[in-house]
Amino acid sequence: MRTVAPSPDARAFAGLWMMEPAQAGYEFGLPPVGGSYRITLTDDGALVLHAQSLSRSGRARSLRVTGRLDGQPRPITGSSIADHIRIWQDGPDLIRSEAFRNGKRVMWAERWRNGASLTISVHGLRADGSLYKNTDHYRRAE
Repeated sequence: MRTVAPSPDARAFAGLWMMEPAQAGYEFGLPPVGGSYRITLTDDGALVLHAQSLSRSGRARSLRVTGRLDGQPRPITGSSIADHIRIWQDGPDLIRSEAFRNGKRVMWAERWRNGASLTISVHGLRADGSLYKNTDHYRRAE
């Protein structure tokens, strides 16, 4: 498989983003009281998404996913929710992803970049099959 370096548009997402918890909108669960989101793109085309947050009860959470911006489903490890993830860029300011478990889409997300702001919306299925959407807002830190 041929690897392709990320585009300049994709590289504009790279860096550290700090959460603005007062702007969060959650339909499922409670929004964190703080957090960060680091996006790293390697020269060989790998994309690393690393989210860290602090819950209202003081519990630290961390999620790190590595993939490629090629739209192909790839295995992931360390997740109780999904076993594959697919990530792609959909225009200069949008990175999308879908998470799958046993071939069924269980979550999907959009990462919208607007200058020094990043909005991440995560959609998923509740246990009863109904949909939810949680949205976090970030500002560029570096």
